[in-house]
Amino acid sequence: LDFTFKRKQIPQMRIRMARWGKVSQPYYRIIAAHQKPKAPRSERYYELLGHWDSIVTLEDPKAFEIKADRVVYWLRRGAQPTDMVANLLDRIGIIRRTGPQSRLGEWEWRIPTTSGPEAPEGWKWDGIQKVTWGNRPMKKDRKGKPMKMKDVNKARDKNRPLIEKNGFRGYARIPIDHEVMSEPVTEDRVIQSFKNTRLPVY
Repeated sequence: LDFTFKRKQIPQMRIRMARWGKVSQPYYRIIAAHQKPKAPRSERYYELLGHWDSIVTLEDPKAFEIKADRVVYWLRRGAQPTDMVANLLDRIGIIRRTGPQSRLGEWEWRIPTTSGPEAPEGWKWDGIQKVTWGNRPMKKDRKGKPMKMKDVNKARDKNRPLIEKNGFRGYARIPIDHEVMSEPVTEDRVIQSFKNTRLPVY
């Protein structure tokens, strides 16, 4: 049968804001983390995706900063944005909110799901805030420690095809435009000896 390789989704993932700063001068980090953090100012998150300053207005160039390609990566992994993060992502043209509960999946893509690490064709940001593509992944493990390069490669190679693990990168995936055979093409003595088994022969 036809099949494709697809990364497994991480359950209970959120792209949310974590409060930092002083008592009267808070600012928020946009992080990819689990739904229930163990501490308000914890380093237990997967990756830092940007920041948002709640004191200044949106006319300020330093109001927020977002790594767009890394946000798209975690959205593909199954992370759901919180309401405020979804508003920012809707503002920069990555997703479109379709309901009040964005963390329950009430949003849709405005760019192709295969976008990244470079900006997709047709996407444009005219705002004064910094929205970047082509960023270097800075992942962390569940305990908040930066992942070493060998650990990143090991996690990346877990669900990759064997042809990519052996160094054959950049090959073209050609879609199958013909029907896959599900019945035996020939009847030989080996197949006839197993009467209760019908094996497709290619």
